[in-house]
Amino acid sequence: ISVLIISFLATFVWWFINPDRAIEIGVSVLIIACPCALSLAAPFAYGTASKLLSEMGLFMKSGLGIEKLAASARFFWDKTGTLTQRATAINMTELCESDKAVFRAMVARSSHPVSRLLEQCLQGGPRAVLSRWEEHVGRGVEAEFEGRIFALGSAQWLNTTGDYTVLTIDGHVVGDFKSEFSYRANLAELFKAIAYLGGEHVLISGDHPRELPRNWSKYFEGKSHFNKSPEQKSALVEGQKNAVFLGDGLNDVQAMESADLGIAVVENSMSYIPRSGAVLLANKLL
Repeated sequence: ISVLIISFLATFVWWFINPDRAIEIGVSVLIIACPCALSLAAPFAYGTASKLLSEMGLFMKSGLGIEKLAASARFFWDKTGTLTQRATAINMTELCESDKAVFRAMVARSSHPVSRLLEQCLQGGPRAVLSRWEEHVGRGVEAEFEGRIFALGSAQWLNTTGDYTVLTIDGHVVGDFKSEFSYRANLAELFKAIAYLGGEHVLISGDHPRELPRNWSKYFEGKSHFNKSPEQKSALVEGQKNAVFLGDGLNDVQAMESADLGIAVVENSMSYIPRSGAVLLANKLL
């Protein structure tokens, strides 16, 4: 009883000194003095850590994820949508309105950054009702409408040349979409802080090679991998000790599962990547 009285008094006094810490002080008394301190300490520590991390835009799914983050030593980064942000320049071939309605419906169901950009370019019109829709992870999207097969995805997947997104109908190229993503401005400080704590950085991208900002280069020197499929991304992460994978889309799910901790980088708080151990708001990376 005396412990409860002291805890209550501590909470009462701190309520007038600093209300934000009153509950923390009261519970701290219980943790220190109560015989069941060990059973209270872990949930309290996890709760406090989760609260602090959420204030920084990182939302953990469990206390185990917090432990894995604390032990992390190697950080694997996806590029498009993770280290880069929305396109600064886009170019799309003109399409007839009926075809736009089909492609508009196709990209509306995809969470890939390129799909999001293409949706912006096609917005303002109706969406067709598709009879079939399928997303080929790391490659593109395919759908059927009125007996015709529509597809959009990488030029390599659709058997043509170039480093842009191709739009086809029944195998015939009807347009293309080229985007220029800009790198997030202030990530060098984050890389530096992680490296200072002994962390190592590795870049794994499904895109073509692209020159990194000069102040990033030293962190990824000899550790940058491009043109990697989701399976190849996963293989690079598999077996790495204390590994964290940060990615933005469904094509990163396999790599997230292969890492000790997968962190989904999302553009808004309503986004969710299945099987990730945490969600990080992209604007907190700026």
